[in-house]
Amino acid sequence: MDVYPMIDEMPDVTAEELMFAMDAGTAAAQLKMPITNPEEIGFKIHTRNDELESFKFTDTPMNRLMFGIKKAFKDEPEKITALSMRLFALIELLQEKKIKRKLKPWTRVAPDDSDTRNLHEDLFKIAAELPLTKNATFEKKKFVSALAKLTPPTNDSWITP
Repeated sequence: MDVYPMIDEMPDVTAEELMFAMDAGTAAAQLKMPITNPEEIGFKIHTRNDELESFKFTDTPMNRLMFGIKKAFKDEPEKITALSMRLFALIELLQEKKIKRKLKPWTRVAPDDSDTRNLHEDLFKIAAELPLTKNATFEKKKFVSALAKLTPPTNDSWITP
């Protein structure tokens, strides 16, 4: 049985690990990496009445992303939760309208796909360093403040695959 750490007990991760996790997770989310269908995976949780309650995942891109990360980091199970939570928190920030404008210089349309956005490595560096809140999110002001200390990227500072 997998045991996952609490937020304040999660191991540190690097920007490079986050970028690799995002690549693996995105491949799984887009069905470009073979993974087990999340709907086939269940887990049980002890309730307050000390009964076991069963749950199953749904087949969504976010769940596939998480299982892609789990597959890519199978030899480092202690990092799976830390990477997943940090990426989910980053994705949440990228979807928030007020924050999205401030992050725009660090995102761009992928050169080969107008539906895909590239994220600059600076976003991953901050996401690796900032602490998560107890709700597994980033404090928006702290994230934007950390980003504001950096020079917006130029065209030649992007890492392209």
